[in-house]
Amino acid sequence: MTLREGRKMVSKWHLKELIGRAESVSGENISYRDICEATGISPNTITQIATGKAKRVDLHTVDRLLDFLSEKAGDHLTLDDLLKRYPA
Repeated sequence: MTLREGRKMVSKWHLKELIGRAESVSGENISYRDICEATGISPNTITQIATGKAKRVDLHTVDRLLDFLSEKAGDHLTLDDLLKRYPA
């Protein structure tokens, strides 16, 4: 079914889930501040992504988040891990 046929999708950020995954693997408590300090991403941007309020996020920001979380999780995380699409 295509978008023209009426099937709509919504995107949802999964930052909190990835932080939890990274914490369980690394044994560290990872705060938004830790992410900000390590990546240079602003606290406001991290909070907006984590709460699902971010509407436009720069690809460089996504890359920095995924690099940081991949290192902490010991896994290669991708955009599909961070942002998922669901039927509306």
